[in-house]
Amino acid sequence: MIRIDDFKEKGLNISWKLIDIGFRGSEEFYGELSSNDVINYAISYLDNNFENIEYKLLIESIACEYEEDIEQLNYYIQKLVEMEKNIDEKLEFRKWVYIYVYKNIHKNENYVQGLIDLTEMWGKLNFPHNSPHIIQGVNNKINPKEYYSLDNYNEILKKHFEWLNKELENIKKEESIK
Repeated sequence: MIRIDDFKEKGLNISWKLIDIGFRGSEEFYGELSSNDVINYAISYLDNNFENIEYKLLIESIACEYEEDIEQLNYYIQKLVEMEKNIDEKLEFRKWVYIYVYKNIHKNENYVQGLIDLTEMWGKLNFPHNSPHIIQGVNNKINPKEYYSLDNYNEILKKHFEWLNKELENIKKEESIK
């Protein structure tokens, strides 16, 4: 399970669209954020000054909601998303991809299983165009013996960690422009 704090720990801005994507708003990340996490975020958000009374009431409503009442929480989140200005949905989704990969990537001592795990991870994300992952025989002529080798696994893993560093840098750069 991914937490809102995972985004904060990486220095990423939190929007209600970001929360929506991981709560119920996307097929790839549906249910990754728990009700409890959303409620706790709303509680912590209450310390802010609000100029818009409707916005404040929606935050308070989330903070007071029961975690079992998913539909009501989702309703409030949708209303907050509608009120947000200048939110780039594609950037918010990229943050999810980044955090998901960051939280799920690990070196597997069994390199064959490691390659399979990486492919399954990217499969869940529908193989985005900027993925560093290589699949044997897809747009390449790598044979199975070359692909399922320790050297190849280490090289692919290295590319993943390089991608994570670069992607975080790019996301932060795009956030600073907005």
